[in-house]
Amino acid sequence: MPPIIIIAIILAFAGAAFSRAQTPDTTLTVIVSGDAHGMIEACDCPQDPGGGLPKRATLIKQVRLSSQTLLLDSGGFSAGGIYDPYTEGRAADSARTEIMLRGMGALGYDAVAVGDDDLQLGYYWLHRRADSAEVPLVCANCFSKKGTPLFEQYRLVRKNGITFGITALLTTEKLFPYDSSVVVGDPARTLKKILPQLIKKSDYQIVLAHAGQGFCDSITKSCPMVALIANGHRKQSTDALQSNGPTTIMQFGYLGKLLSFAVAKPEKPLLRIIRSGWLTVDNSVPDDSDMLRIVRPKQSVQTPARSDNFDLYIMSQCPYGLPALQEMVQLQKRAADAKVSVWFIGSVGADSLPTSLHGENEISDELLWLGLQALYPARWNEFLDRRSRSIAVSTGSIFDSMVVDKKRIERWVARNGPAALREHYRRSTRLGITASPTLLWNNRPFDREITRARVGFQLCQSGARPGVWCDSLPQCFEDGDCSKPGKTGLCKQAQCLFFDAHPFTFTTLVAESTVLHPEEEFARTTRQLFPAARFETVYAGSKSGQKLLQQFSPAALPWYSFEKTVDRETNFSKIQSGVKAQNGHYVFKDDIAPG
Repeated sequence: MPPIIIIAIILAFAGAAFSRAQTPDTTLTVIVSGDAHGMIEACDCPQDPGGGLPKRATLIKQVRLSSQTLLLDSGGFSAGGIYDPYTEGRAADSARTEIMLRGMGALGYDAVAVGDDDLQLGYYWLHRRADSAEVPLVCANCFSKKGTPLFEQYRLVRKNGITFGITALLTTEKLFPYDSSVVVGDPARTLKKILPQLIKKSDYQIVLAHAGQGFCDSITKSCPMVALIANGHRKQSTDALQSNGPTTIMQFGYLGKLLSFAVAKPEKPLLRIIRSGWLTVDNSVPDDSDMLRIVRPKQSVQTPARSDNFDLYIMSQCPYGLPALQEMVQLQKRAADAKVSVWFIGSVGADSLPTSLHGENEISDELLWLGLQALYPARWNEFLDRRSRSIAVSTGSIFDSMVVDKKRIERWVARNGPAALREHYRRSTRLGITASPTLLWNNRPFDREITRARVGFQLCQSGARPGVWCDSLPQCFEDGDCSKPGKTGLCKQAQCLFFDAHPFTFTTLVAESTVLHPEEEFARTTRQLFPAARFETVYAGSKSGQKLLQQFSPAALPWYSFEKTVDRETNFSKIQSGVKAQNGHYVFKDDIAPG
């Protein structure tokens, strides 16, 4: 579900109550984050892009417009370590962590747990940075060697005239090497010691548990008076919220891409959850300008000028990679605004040795490429043009024809080559890229044939202006290239033909809360085929959803239906074999959309 729609639903439930006088029975919205691992900006990943403080800030500020909010984090906010795919060493990781703390401080978190990975940079460093950023770190079972608590063991936070006692507990499982001066006590024993104090001083008790699913489940059994638990460290469930007896367990997504929310009504002895779900921090969420100034302190936060970045991932000795490289080199000559970067595909073992599909010869060849790029950057495009023309011509012979210093390049390779190639291989591994060639356009997969004409056509369609070249390209390559409001387009002999479109309703029946959203891909394809389609999303728990469940008995969710008039559409023939008629609608066959 789009984040803005979720926010509207939250405000509908919470806004009316908050607009009244703030009496103890007023609802509030609890938002929980965690495991951001230094993701201060949206990731550069082609699959599931998102996360980042600027987008997180936008969602949180929207909720706060009409709802009293309790904002919590269950730890794991620091950069570095095995869970951070962008780790770049202590200096860079500490810089990102410091920015993360400043951002969380600006958002006004009510309590932030300390995770084991948050101690990697040292207790004193973390304590000073968090204190400077006004981030309220909490950990009940972090002690000095003398037994003195190193952080606040709990916080008392007052909302709507109600006092919440919030504590946090850290796992004794040490996955990260951290400050040896920190002694982590048994979390269960620590909780039993401080819980009586929390009960005495607060109306409701909350535990930020950076100690795993098993520990959270044990709390619900041994301490049923705890109203809410935020589950960090290790998760088994993928739900935003779980009910385990009278206690509510809230979760969150990896790298800050999913926050969970719960609209709660205080009803002694526990909180009654009115509604819950995910706040999805994806690329549809705009960046908050105030947070951008924190994340990019030395950069302007104005909208940057348009640029188109193409990242071509290849193996240097792949017979399919070099033709794609030749096409992109020629594209760059025609479209000056397009920036083409070349990345190599491979892997790095535990011994830090790079491994490539075509063996040592390919690794040696790619090292030479990188040497030429580093030492002769002005001649890089010339080299790519020459190298991409034939796989049979060696890189060394191209160096000879270019009259460059081969010995100098070899010395660079000996000193710097392995580290540079590892960076390439780790990047491709992180992005899950194994096929040569793979093209990303502005970090999104280009799923069409990699030719200068095909890529150039998409550039022209997107509003980029590579000169008069656009006028020389075909009007279309496939039906999806032909679009006009209220019309269905077909591509015939590189020309677009348009037909009147017939409006119909495309209905999607979905569960109340899901992590994966396969319905988005179906909606996207349907929109391309049928531009006049009206889209309706129905939740299974609603009255309309219950009616559809009784009427059609779908085997799984999400479930889709086309209004009968879709068969009047020109493109109906493209889906006809995959649908069946049922109760006056067309629905997908089970093997097409199994849910």
